[in-house]
Amino acid sequence: MKLGVVTGMSNEADCFSRALPGTRVLCSGARPEQARAAARQLLDEGCIGLLSFGLAGGLDPAVRPGDVILAESVVTPDGRRLDTDQRWRRRVVGRAARGGFGVSLAPVAASDYPLILPSEKAALFAATGAASVDMESHAVGQVAFDAGLPFLVLRAVLDPATRTLPSWIMETVGTDGRLDVVKAAIEAMCHPWDIPVLALLGWESGKALKSLGQVIALGGAGLGLD
Repeated sequence: MKLGVVTGMSNEADCFSRALPGTRVLCSGARPEQARAAARQLLDEGCIGLLSFGLAGGLDPAVRPGDVILAESVVTPDGRRLDTDQRWRRRVVGRAARGGFGVSLAPVAASDYPLILPSEKAALFAATGAASVDMESHAVGQVAFDAGLPFLVLRAVLDPATRTLPSWIMETVGTDGRLDVVKAAIEAMCHPWDIPVLALLGWESGKALKSLGQVIALGGAGLGLD
């Protein structure tokens, strides 16, 4: 076993497992502390490289849903930058390019809580210059950094920087990363004005996961971790 993967949501984990069956993938439920624990578990199991993988929120107004970002670095909530492994990045970019798929290289930002408002996203973009934001990559990166092992971040943009998300959306995600369908339905009934946004997010999620699946397939066994 070489590559260990941490995702936030179960559908992200399923996407990776379908594209590269046999890879060790753990889901954190989009909770930074669980992501940190998952990364440590993967290292205890003998993984020698860690990947933070899945969907992300757009920060740069230029990025669109479905765009794939390969992080050059992760900006932590306290402003530090954790660099990803350069040689590993080059292999992934090269393999994707040979398959005709473009991957953007850019810094990504980390947050300990979901960013709901466009103003929050704009403020983080201004402070970091990051293309996207997620809630797991800084935890995974710190564990890899402390262990002296390579890590990478591969993310596809879900929602653009200009979109407001339902304030309750993360409350419907369980600790296993799966959507609580009953709770989501109740919240949607209580907030019917959010239903169009939810429908759009569902469509964009499928598009973004498809893009990620293509990059994984082109990356081959171990996603280029040699």
